[in-house]
Amino acid sequence: MKVSLESQSLLKMSSAARKQGNFEVARVCLNKIRNLKLIDDERLTYYQFKLNLREAQNAIDTEKKAEILLALSEEFKKVKVRS
Repeated sequence: MKVSLESQSLLKMSSAARKQGNFEVARVCLNKIRNLKLIDDERLTYYQFKLNLREAQNAIDTEKKAEILLALSEEFKKVKVRS
């Protein structure tokens, strides 16, 4: 699937927001990509995993970190079953 300029821009914004710890902005960008169907689900899932892992790394609260990692492992299992 060819990546459009809009999807490239949104991915760059999501990546920058993720690196800065602004996870809500990163999620908004990924959701916009998802809603507009700008890239395939497999790639989008990869970017979502990266976002969730970074959020878990940055979480100070260990309970929050555990919640994120548990949700991530459940999502990974779903993706693995689809493959």
